[in-house]
Amino acid sequence: MGLSALGDWLALVPLALQVEETTGSGILVALLFVAIWSPAILLAGPAGLLADRFDTRRVLLLVSLVQAW
Repeated sequence: MGLSALGDWLALVPLALQVEETTGSGILVALLFVAIWSPAILLAGPAGLLADRFDTRRVLLLVSLVQAW
């Protein structure tokens, strides 16, 4: 999962540079980062409750399987 997150981050840098070069707008670059990080921020609370309620290994396995699908 860490390698996947690193790959996502490394893909985000050229994407942000492309948005800035194409539009010339720093605001659109900022909105790109907001769009990417908003789901994680909004779902952190419910995910924490889910992880506290159930076995962490099973939750991680289930979420990984859903992501792979």
